[in-house]
Order: sequence, then C-alpha cells, then structure tokens
Amino acid sequence: MKNYMATHVKVQIILFISVGFLALIIAFAAAMTAPFHSPQLAEKAYCQAGETLEVEESTAPSNRPGAKTVFVQCVDAEGTRTSATDRMGSAIPALMGRFFLLAFVVLFVPVSLIGFVITRTVSHARK
Repeated sequence: MKNYMATHVKVQIILFISVGFLALIIAFAAAMTAPFHSPQLAEKAYCQAGETLEVEESTAPSNRPGAKTVFVQCVDAEGTRTSATDRMGSAIPALMGRFFLLAFVVLFVPVSLIGFVITRTVSHARK
C-alpha cells in the first residue's frame, strides 16, 4: 500500500506540472485571440467603463495576397477611438488568468482520474 501511494503521488505531481504547462500555452493563445472568440470578455479587459470594443479587419496592399490587418479599438460614447494595443500590458495577463483557470480545471480533472486508474491498475497487476 505504501509503494502504491508513493507511485500515485509521483504520477499526480507529473500530471499536475504537465497539465499546468499545457494550460498555460492554451491560455496564452486564447488571451491573444480573445477579441475574436470572446468579445465581451475581452471588452472587460481592454476597455474602460462606458467603452465598447470594436474589431476591424482591413485588407492592406502587401506582398502577401489575402493578408489582413486587424485593429482592436475601444470606442467611448462620444465616438473617440483608443487603440487597445496600448492596454495589452494589463489586459493579456488578466485574460490569461481567466483562461488558465478554465483550461487547467477542464484538463486536470479527467487527466488526474486517468492517472489514478492507470496507477491503480499497474499496482494491482504487480501483486
């Protein structure tokens, strides 16, 4: 029983670190693309109270056909536009924190259960 618990703890620590790293990568990608897939959440992170988030795409003449430039701006009630890139320093970490928690919980619970089943099966097979 003691050997089983030691093995189980080691497996869970490895899974915890692996899932945490994977969740961090997913959170970064989700935070960088949040204005496209989660505009309401991005608006809270990028814009101040009373401002709305606008995402505009424009096709710019370039060497690459089909290349687009994306502008993410906060617009207040008077129509004044402020570039959201000026606020990325505080918005990206806030969004990453939210997406990290979501990704970590969604990934860790099933992976942890699978790790538990595998360590239990392996330890019982050795008996």
